[in-house]
Amino acid sequence: MLWALGQFGAQAAAALLSFYLVARAVGPASYADYVIGLAITALAQCFGLAIFREPVVQTRHIDALQLASMAKVSVLWSLMLAGVTSALTWVWFQFSAGSAVVQYVVFLLSTRLFLDGVTAVPLASKARTLDIKLQAIASMLGSAATVSVVYISVRANLGVVGLALGQLVGQFVQSSIALYFLKFDWLWSNRIDTDIVKVLGPKSISVVSWQLIDYVNGSLDRLFISARLPAAQIGVYGFGKRLNDIVFETIGGGLGMVCLPIFSRANEDAQLLREGFVRWIGHVAFFVVPLLGWLFVVADDLILLLFGASWLSAVDIYRVFLVLGVIQAFGVVQAALIRGMGKSGVWTKYLLTQAVGNVAVVFAFSGFTGFVLALAIVAKTYLIWGYSVLLVCRLLAMRVASYGRLVAGPIFAMLFSAALAWFVCAHWQKFQGLEFISISLVLYVAFYLTLSWFVNRRAMLAAFKSLRGKS
Repeated sequence: MLWALGQFGAQAAAALLSFYLVARAVGPASYADYVIGLAITALAQCFGLAIFREPVVQTRHIDALQLASMAKVSVLWSLMLAGVTSALTWVWFQFSAGSAVVQYVVFLLSTRLFLDGVTAVPLASKARTLDIKLQAIASMLGSAATVSVVYISVRANLGVVGLALGQLVGQFVQSSIALYFLKFDWLWSNRIDTDIVKVLGPKSISVVSWQLIDYVNGSLDRLFISARLPAAQIGVYGFGKRLNDIVFETIGGGLGMVCLPIFSRANEDAQLLREGFVRWIGHVAFFVVPLLGWLFVVADDLILLLFGASWLSAVDIYRVFLVLGVIQAFGVVQAALIRGMGKSGVWTKYLLTQAVGNVAVVFAFSGFTGFVLALAIVAKTYLIWGYSVLLVCRLLAMRVASYGRLVAGPIFAMLFSAALAWFVCAHWQKFQGLEFISISLVLYVAFYLTLSWFVNRRAMLAAFKSLRGKS
């Protein structure tokens, strides 16, 4: 778990530093081009990477030839996907008079998708046994390369194009290191096991379906507001949402990388699945929920300190999406459990329910301000989230009240600690900026650990034991 957190922590740090460098150099209106390009590329990503990685991780028995066959298919598919995405974007903008910057961003991020696909299956074969050390090290070095390139690009006045270029170079470094240390004789082999492709094909289709639905839930709003709101408001909305995504992708990526193989290997033991789910939900509740609570408290000072006064208008949107992050984190464990049990269709039904609600909300509210749209999306998501809890409890033969008790203690401790830390710091108004952030963090951690000892002691001890590798 520590390697997974290290990997995604490095990615989050790189994303945050890159964000800092670019946000200091461009304004909300210029950042809107990156938001649109990212939304277009995210749609293409629904058809790449995970559609081969997840079936490989979930399959209980797969030999070397079958892995090599899936790896070659992944490379060819990713190459085609990157080319088609770039070509369609170019054609579209030839007739729509769109920004050339968006085209550059899409081309760079599409090329990154291809590099992702090259190493997707080889790294998935390592993840099957929870051997993620190489991937974590490669990712950390790639993250360092990303920040370096973004820094140089900002100095060269490339703006948001430099942000996309940094991600491409970082992925190139990561893929090169992974391929160097992994055996890649499969690249030159002419043999392809067509049977394994046929076996895993339906699983890939299932992955595509839920990723498309997830795209509707996560990125459709960006496309809609790009046609209805001014560029500055698009940039502010995309900034607030992306800032939250950095935290969530770190947490969600690390959890998903560890939980999916664990649940896949235990999918025939109901008791073991139930115990594992309870443990991981406890970890999320203890570690993730308080982090989001503290970020909510210091959002004003944090954004002002890191990105400058021009981005203060994104504070309210950022806070709204932090509230959404609480159930997003629980959802990662729930999704890993359901997919690990081989019941991807069940999770797809839940995502489809969310997607229908999301389409309705986006159609109804995308003409309003970004803050109103964010509030509507979060309210809709919380209303429907209860359905996913019922699905999980039904699969595990678990009472909904038992699930509620798992998360109630940490959420109470988070809310109370956040209120206390904010009250103490706000009472002495001389604390501002970095002082406020630092002092509030110390107070918040002290309050949270103290309250957790009384209301959530068992999960607290289990979480620390897991960090020491004894769980």
